Amino acid sequence: MIDYRNDFYSAINYDWLVNKHLEDGQSYLDNFLELSQKNEKYIRNNADDWLNNSSIPQGYGLENFISFYHQATDFKKRERLGVQPLLEILEEYISLLSFEDYVTKLAELELKGLPNLLPFYIAPDLISSRKNAIWFGAPGLTFPDASYYKTDEGVKIINQWHNCQKRLLEKLGFSDEEANEILIKVIELDKMVIDYLGSSSSNNAKYYNFDEVQQYLPSLPLKSLFMELAGNIPSKIIVSEGAFLEQYAQLFYSEELWGYLKAKLIYGIITMYSSCLTDEINVLASEFRSQLQGIENIRNKNQDAYDLTQFVMGQDLSYWYAKQLLSDGDKENINKLFDHIKTEFKLQVSESTNLTVEGRQNILEKLDNLYIQIGGPEKSDTNSIDLSLSETLVNSVNLMLENKSRNNWSKWSKRTDREAWTTPSFVVDAYYNTSLNRIMLPAGILQKPFYSEEYSFVKNISRIGFLIAHEISHAFDNEGCLFDKSGNYKKWLPTKDEMYFQEIHRQAKIKYRDQTIDGHTVNVERTLSENIADLIGFSCIENIIYKYYPQSLKDFYAEFTKLWRIISRPEYTEMIIATDSHLPNKLRVNNMLSNSELFLTYYQINSTDKMWVEPNNRITIW
Repeated sequence: MIDYRNDFYSAINYDWLVNKHLEDGQSYLDNFLELSQKNEKYIRNNADDWLNNSSIPQGYGLENFISFYHQATDFKKRERLGVQPLLEILEEYISLLSFEDYVTKLAELELKGLPNLLPFYIAPDLISSRKNAIWFGAPGLTFPDASYYKTDEGVKIINQWHNCQKRLLEKLGFSDEEANEILIKVIELDKMVIDYLGSSSSNNAKYYNFDEVQQYLPSLPLKSLFMELAGNIPSKIIVSEGAFLEQYAQLFYSEELWGYLKAKLIYGIITMYSSCLTDEINVLASEFRSQLQGIENIRNKNQDAYDLTQFVMGQDLSYWYAKQLLSDGDKENINKLFDHIKTEFKLQVSESTNLTVEGRQNILEKLDNLYIQIGGPEKSDTNSIDLSLSETLVNSVNLMLENKSRNNWSKWSKRTDREAWTTPSFVVDAYYNTSLNRIMLPAGILQKPFYSEEYSFVKNISRIGFLIAHEISHAFDNEGCLFDKSGNYKKWLPTKDEMYFQEIHRQAKIKYRDQTIDGHTVNVERTLSENIADLIGFSCIENIIYKYYPQSLKDFYAEFTKLWRIISRPEYTEMIIATDSHLPNKLRVNNMLSNSELFLTYYQINSTDKMWVEPNNRITIW
C-alpha cells in the first residue's frame, strides 16, 4: 500500500490502478474516456438503427448526418473508387507550377476549405469582442511543439513519422524519391519558421493597418483576396504572430520557397482525406499515431467510418443528443450549482486583502457578467446543403468544408453570437471562452461519474463542481485576467492589481518548474494557465465544503481524487507531457492538494512527508 502522506493520488486510487488493465489498441483509460465511449456507443447504436431501418427522428436536422454515415459505411464503393477521389484533388495542387499559380488560386482554395497556408481567419475583435474581426496568425507546424524539431528524441520521432508517411505516399502513387522529397521539405519548412513563432498570446497581439500588413506581404494581393473572401477590405488587421509577419512572412510567401510550400500543401491534402478512402489507406494513415502511443495499429473499418462521420458531422447531432440525455431538472441542478460556486468566488474576492477596492469591484462585475451554457443548442443547426445528392464521400467532405469556410468569412464585421454552440453536445469536457466570458458545459459530461441527480451535493460539487470552478478560474488566469467583463482586451484592473496577478503567475511558474514524471519534465510555460485555474478552482470548492459540510472533507478529497484516475502506456504519457497544456493527472491532483493548508492540516502532513509543501511555496490567489 502507498502512504497517502507521500502520494495521495496513488493511495486513494490504489485498487483501481492495480486492477485496471489496458486492452489491445488502448493507449490510456480514464473517467473521461470511459464516458466518451459510453456516449459514442449510445449514438452509434441509434445511428446504425437509423441507417438500417431508414427511420430518422424528425425535427432534429439529422438527414445530412445519416447521408454522410451511409457514404462512410459504403465500403464496397470506397474500395471500388480507390484513391482516385483524392488524386483528383491532388491534381489541383500538383498542377500549380509556380508561386504565381498558387496566388491566383489562393482565394478559391480558402473558400473551398482546402489547405492553403493562408494565415488569416475570423475571430472576435480583440478590444471589441461583440463583433468579429480579421486576424493574422501563422501557418501551423506538423508537430505540436518546438521541442520535436530541436532534441534528439524529437528527431527520432520525426524519423519514425517519415517512415510511416512515406509508405502512405507511395501507396498513393508517389515514387520513393518524390515521397522523400515531400516529407523532407515539410519538416525543413517547419524548421525555417519555428523561431519566428510565439505563443499566440493576447499579450503579443497587435493591430496593424491594412497597408502595413500588405507591406510585409508584397507578394500577396490582399485587396483582391479580401474582396473575394469577405466582400470588403479591412482597415485594420489583428496580428497574433508579429515576429512571423515582420521577420519572415515576406520570404515565406515567395517563389524562393515555393517548392517547400507546395510540399506542405500536398501533404496537408493527403492527411485531410486519407480517412475517406480505402481500408488500406486508412490503416497506413493511422500507423504513426498508433506507434507514438505505444499500441498496435488495430483498425475496425466500421468504427473508423463512425469516427469519421462524428468528426465531420458531429455538430449535426448536438440538438438531438442534448434533448435525449439532459432533463430540465438536470439543467436546474447545474444552474444552482453554478450560482453556488459563483457566490463563493464573489465572497473570496470581496474578502481579499490583496486587491484594491476598485480591483475587487471590477472582478465582481466580471463574475456577474459570466454566462454558462448547459447541455446543447436549443434548435437544430441545419444548413442548405443536401448531402444526399453527393456522389462520393470525398465530395461530401468537400461540401462541408466549403460551407464552413464561406460561413466563417461571412461573419466578418458582424456581431458575435454569444448563444452559438461551438462544440458538439456529446463531448465529455467543459470550456471557458475568454472573448465571450462564457462557460460551455455539454450534456456529454453531465453524467456519472461527473454528475448525477442520485449523487450527494458533496459528490457532485467535488466532481462536476470542480470542473465548473476550474473553468470560471480561467477568467483570471494569465490569459483571462487580460480581458474585462465583456471579453475585451483592455486595461480593466488598477496597476497594483495587475502587478499582483503577475506575481501570482510568477509564483506558479516557480512552484511547477521542476515537475517530473517517469523521468520527463513538464513545460511550465505550457501548463501555466491550467495550473492557475486548478489552484483557484480547487480553493473555491474546498472552501464551500469546509464552510457548509466540514464533516465531509474526507469524502471531498477522496471523490475529487478518484475523478482523475488514469492508466496509460509510457509512450502515451510521454506524448501528453510533450503536448498537453495540463499536468499529468497524478501531478495535477497532488499539487492542488499539497497547496492547501486545510488538506495538510486535516491529514497531519508534515515536513518529513512528500506531500508537504513549505508555507512560503504555497500560492494564495485572492
